[in-house]
Amino acid sequence: MGLFDRQFKTVPSFGSRSEAFDYLLASLVADGVPIEEAANRANTFAEVVARNKKLPNVPERPKTAIEQGITVIQQVASVKREYPDVWDLVTGALGGLIGGFAGANIAGENEEKRDEIDFENLK
Repeated sequence: MGLFDRQFKTVPSFGSRSEAFDYLLASLVADGVPIEEAANRANTFAEVVARNKKLPNVPERPKTAIEQGITVIQQVASVKREYPDVWDLVTGALGGLIGGFAGANIAGENEEKRDEIDFENLK
């Protein structure tokens, strides 16, 4: 038997303690272990996994669109507070880009509407 003869199983990844518990409980029950013993072993396993990987007890619920928007706004406010110089540079650059595009669009519209001015007959 050589080093490469063994088959390695992929290690499952868990997002919470409850996922680790459910995984092992289902595995043990499927293998015919009595439910009480399976629950005790799954509990011990889940505790070890959660402690070592610093997992929360239950998976986080997905954020709504409003909560995601609030999170983004909080991150932007944090950057503005912590790095005011960088904030000024970024907002100045964005303002310049937006102003440049707006100015180009306004100039394009005005070129079509321009009338020729007769400077000799001005009153």
